[in-house]
Amino acid sequence: MLSQHSLIPEVLNITQAQEARSLVLQLAQKEKLQGKVLLYDDQRERVYGLVYKGEIFELMVQHPTVIAVIEAILGKDVILGGFSAHVLNS
Repeated sequence: MLSQHSLIPEVLNITQAQEARSLVLQLAQKEKLQGKVLLYDDQRERVYGLVYKGEIFELMVQHPTVIAVIEAILGKDVILGGFSAHVLNS
């Protein structure tokens, strides 16, 4: 269960995290029906291209704190090459 505190301080609050989760699950269901979701072992699904599928995902990758962490690890000359969600069904 998610706590009421920010998951990543100053980046996502609980409402935004729940919005992102809900949207990922909706996209997975919709895209599964369209044959766009990659399914592994009948339990794992992958939804690609999230940055193009919702403002919340844009926020997640463009937030200054997220960018600062990524640049600290990888350097300033990085480019986002993909943003996907992995859904584990049990």
